[in-house]
Amino acid sequence: MPRKVRIATVCQNYDVVASADENRDRLLRKAEALVSSRPDLICLPETFTWPYEGGSLNDLAETIPGPTTEVCADLARRANAHVICPLFSRDGPRFLNSAVILDRRGQIVGAYHKAQPVTSSHDYRTLENGVHPGPADLPVFDLDFGRIGIQICFDLIFPETWLQLAAKGAELVFWPSAYDGGRSLDHMAYQLKCPVISSSRGHRSRIIDPMGEVIAQTCESQHTALAMIDLDTVVCHLDFHPKIADELRATYGDRVSCRACQEEALLFIQSNDPDLPVAELVRLHGLERLDDYRERHRKTYAALRDGREPEAQDPPYRDRPQHR
Repeated sequence: MPRKVRIATVCQNYDVVASADENRDRLLRKAEALVSSRPDLICLPETFTWPYEGGSLNDLAETIPGPTTEVCADLARRANAHVICPLFSRDGPRFLNSAVILDRRGQIVGAYHKAQPVTSSHDYRTLENGVHPGPADLPVFDLDFGRIGIQICFDLIFPETWLQLAAKGAELVFWPSAYDGGRSLDHMAYQLKCPVISSSRGHRSRIIDPMGEVIAQTCESQHTALAMIDLDTVVCHLDFHPKIADELRATYGDRVSCRACQEEALLFIQSNDPDLPVAELVRLHGLERLDDYRERHRKTYAALRDGREPEAQDPPYRDRPQHR
């Protein structure tokens, strides 16, 4: 059945001063506007307490739990929402760039530690003024509405970690950052076929759907954004599905939404009816998810490269034309 989740994000909009306490207070005042909307999750920007000038990790890195997670836990309880709380953290002698996940009761679910911190020295021996990279094996987090993954800022230019999250079944990826991401972020959502939600210290935070389309964003005068995302969707290649969009509209009307992206040769389908899950649409209309369509091709490629005759496959659309 449709799984609608309300996702909210905050933009810091470069509203940063020299005091970590004041930065925390300013950002949380922005997030306060979301409490009455009752989102399922609120994402905050990367290391939002950190001043751009004059900061020291030794002075400002926090324990988990600590002052910033406690304030965010209060926000989570009042909004009845999960909160992603990014901060510089301490792990013994090491400093990490972290994003802590809090549940609706303000309890810590877990933390992602930035796998790819950016260099802050010309010789590449120092990362982010002393940050250590997090584990290469990235976690995913099962929340009460679905499975999420997190990337932070410079992680954006390393597609392998995003693909790792997709392979682990992440249904949403959150990207707290010091910059806005631009087209690279749209591209990542499109490649993963997974919603991506940014929360920026810069000019704009965005909520992007699996086709790389921005569905909500902040602006100069509005520093929060909120959107409803359906996690029960399917993306198909238009091969062997050329008339499916018309068929679904004729059969179900506005109970189903279909977006045919002709230039990309893709079809994005979601149900608007709780009694009509996407899995049922897949079964009744012989649909095949893009990942499965790719996998069929990989089997044939592997056989031919090995000098073997490819096995005949039996897809659900065997009686439909490939095009038109």
